[in-house]
Amino acid sequence: MSNDNYIVEREFEHAGYKCVVTFNVMGHRCGYVGIPKNHPLYGKEYSDYLEIKKADVGDRKISGIFPLLGACLDKDERIRIEAYFSCHGGITFADGGENSNYPIESDLWWFGFDCAHCDDAKELELAYERFPNYRERLAMQIECEDRFRIDGLIIRTEEYVAEECKELAEQLKEFEEVRNNMVKLRVWHNCQVGAVKNFYVEVESIEQAWKILNTLWDYDLFQYKSNIKPDYCNAFGLEYFDEEEQEWCEWYDDDGLDIKEHFEESED
Repeated sequence: MSNDNYIVEREFEHAGYKCVVTFNVMGHRCGYVGIPKNHPLYGKEYSDYLEIKKADVGDRKISGIFPLLGACLDKDERIRIEAYFSCHGGITFADGGENSNYPIESDLWWFGFDCAHCDDAKELELAYERFPNYRERLAMQIECEDRFRIDGLIIRTEEYVAEECKELAEQLKEFEEVRNNMVKLRVWHNCQVGAVKNFYVEVESIEQAWKILNTLWDYDLFQYKSNIKPDYCNAFGLEYFDEEEQEWCEWYDDDGLDIKEHFEESED
């Protein structure tokens, strides 16, 4: 497959995911791994934060240059997707979805990386051969590169990029399997007991649940103070899904504390 400014050099499957290696008119390659709709990261941007903190990563290699500057951590030290998954230069692409056509036609969500970093060499002569519509510009680039050559740059071959795709695919598969095996949690909230039904929000962690509950409480109080609703009686909690019984049950920690008691005790 090809278009005016890139070609697909290799298309294959690894760890259950589609992988693609492209070569573009700029003379470098990119690698992509496509995940299906049931993957927990489908539709996520590479700058989105995971419910994983830096302290929980251990010896895992953090990818890219921005993590070194602390730019891939929020105030709670949660890690961005681009830093958590290791690949050449870090993840620099996230896009796709239904009826998408890059890097290939699919309904997959793609995470990708490029080989256009400071130590990567360009294959301008190969680009000159493969992209005839750009030969005039490429000839000028080749002449410039020859006059001002930088030693030590490395060409990232098709084989190299394919191997990086495989490693990224394996990491994405591991993430999917771990997430699918995690205990399912959901917050429940009732803004007026006896008058309305419970409101539910699925969450990835008890820390995320606590933040959502605090937001809901603040909103209840805001509505009351703004005379949007009269005096109220709210209720709330956290539930986990019991896989054996196939039902939602109220969550308590190892000491028998509910979520409010759990966090209030930890703050004391």
